Amino acid sequence: IFGFIAGVVVMLSYVLDGLKLRIANVIGSVLMVIYSVMLHSISLTVLNGLCIVIHLYYILKEEKNHEKK
Repeated sequence: IFGFIAGVVVMLSYVLDGLKLRIANVIGSVLMVIYSVMLHSISLTVLNGLCIVIHLYYILKEEKNHEKK
């Protein structure tokens, strides 16, 4: 059930755009990391961990650009 919920959150994030997409995807990826750790799946943990890092980078970059304006 936990993995299904995490997958649904990630999938729903794709109907959003911009910052909302990235935030929802980070939440879904965090849930997927927790799930993949429970499954002892290193590949899923690394993949979703990288998704979190990438999305957080762009979220922070967008926030920094927004503060300059």
